[in-house]
Amino acid sequence: MTFTVIDATSRNGVRNVISNQRFITGYVSMAGIGLVPYEGPMERDFLEAADFARKLSYVGAQPLRLKFKEGKHNRYTPDFLCRFKPDKHNRIFSPVLYEIKPRADLRKKWGELRPGFQRAALLCRQRGWRFRIATERIIRAPRLKQFKFLRGFIDYVDHDCIGETLVRVMNELKISTPAKLLAASFSDPDRRLEAVGILWKLVIDGKIRIDIHKPLTMASPIWSLLNV
Repeated sequence: MTFTVIDATSRNGVRNVISNQRFITGYVSMAGIGLVPYEGPMERDFLEAADFARKLSYVGAQPLRLKFKEGKHNRYTPDFLCRFKPDKHNRIFSPVLYEIKPRADLRKKWGELRPGFQRAALLCRQRGWRFRIATERIIRAPRLKQFKFLRGFIDYVDHDCIGETLVRVMNELKISTPAKLLAASFSDPDRRLEAVGILWKLVIDGKIRIDIHKPLTMASPIWSLLNV
């Protein structure tokens, strides 16, 4: 199984994703990484979900192109290359080369797509990477709704040290709900209202924990990092 590899020279990929007229394109701002381009809503959802986990050190779009000859098929460009931060035990996981594809497209075009996927898997074995195909079943799991809700608070700025108060009280309570935490932190109703966005920003930053798999309400369980 022969092929040649053209590696991207920047994180923006082997071609200009944003110039594609066939798809909705844009950028997702990822913490510690910057703007990453996407093609289509599934790629955007993939990046937003990956950003919430805060486990990535690098994301490159259209990271390489494989050129080969098999029937009428002669090239394949995976969607993203992701590298990971060390975990709490200082372990570093192998980079992952991702293909983002709807399940319907996989079923319909498997014969056309398979040669590129096979060569991508072989390249990953050669480089010590992993090759993964991510469909809507993985990307658009119920937790995606929570990711998108929380991203609305990602740029909140805390000018009055509200977050420090919330974290301190959260550490005292250990386990609570957003409504109870706000009531325990501030007696002034206006101050509580002001603090709502900061509370959700603390969740995004990992300073207050939630169950991301369940809908978020003011009665959702939340807990302190000291209770982990």
